[in-house]
Amino acid sequence: MRETVIQIISAFVGSLGFAIIYNVKKTNLVLGMLGGGLTWIIYLCASPYCANLFIVNVIAGAFGACYSEIMARIRKVPKTVFILPSIIPLVPGSGLYYSILYIFGNHRDLADTYGENTLLTVGGIAAGLVMVSVAFKYVSKFLKKRKKA
Repeated sequence: MRETVIQIISAFVGSLGFAIIYNVKKTNLVLGMLGGGLTWIIYLCASPYCANLFIVNVIAGAFGACYSEIMARIRKVPKTVFILPSIIPLVPGSGLYYSILYIFGNHRDLADTYGENTLLTVGGIAAGLVMVSVAFKYVSKFLKKRKKA
C-alpha cells in the first residue's frame, strides 16, 4: 500500500515537472499534473485484472487521451497541453535503459525481455491515444453536422 501511494505521488510530481518543462501555462499546471496522476492510478487499477502489458497501457493511454481531450475543450487550449503530462508516467524509460544496458552487456535474453516489454508499453500507449483521438474527431464531426442541420 505504501509503495502504491509513493508511485501515485511520484506520478503527480513527475507530471508537474514535465508540464513545467513543456511550458504549460500556470493556469493549466495543476490540471496537467492531475492528468498524469489519474492516468497512473488507472494503470495501477487495470494491472491486477489484466496480465497483458499492451492492454493495460491501451487502457491507461486511452484514459489519459480522454482526459486531455475533455480538458482541452473545457480550457480551450490544444490537447497536447494535457496529453504530454498525462502520459509521462506511462513512458517506459527504465525499460529502454535496461534494454540497451543488456544489449551492450551481452545478455541477449534479458535484452529481449526488456525490449519486448518496452515495445508493448509504447505500442499500448500509442494505440490508446490514437483510438481516443479518432473517436473524438468523428464524434466532433458528427455533432457539427447535426448542429448545422
